Amino acid sequence: MGRLKSTLRNDIWIDNVRLVRLENSFLRVDVAPEIGGRIIRVYNKTLQIEFLWKNERLSLSPAQPGDAYDPRFYGGIDEVIPGDIPERIGTLDCPDHGELWTLQLEAQIKDDALSLRGVLPHWGLGYHKTITLRSSAPWIDMDYRIENRSGDTRIFLWKLHAAVNINADDQV
Repeated sequence: MGRLKSTLRNDIWIDNVRLVRLENSFLRVDVAPEIGGRIIRVYNKTLQIEFLWKNERLSLSPAQPGDAYDPRFYGGIDEVIPGDIPERIGTLDCPDHGELWTLQLEAQIKDDALSLRGVLPHWGLGYHKTITLRSSAPWIDMDYRIENRSGDTRIFLWKLHAAVNINADDQV
């Protein structure tokens, strides 16, 4: 049986936040470009399992630069860049969980790919991520490019911050 090519939609909203949905016969993946490209859903259709945890007590909403992360932690997958804890790295102050999670990214849909772009304003790092779904397997492919546009040396942390939906009978 042939598998469907992935489709993309950008007419989905949660709590007044626009989402882009990538979907194929295996997966449904929802991304919030205006919240740093946070992936808020990875649903496996075959297994009927939502892989990401979500804080049901919070609404999905954009944050302001410098906001504290934990009181706004909705769940899903964020990327932490340029640092995790509020600290000074070199000559720059790094906000709680970095700048990316508060950045509104430009989203472009082309063919079956979602491209997200932005520049971390204080750090001068250009961020570009392309997300695609494989048509033959339940795989998410993400290609990245981080570019230092500041003209100065940048030392930074870059990590995936995922909230996984774990149930009592799950095995890791």
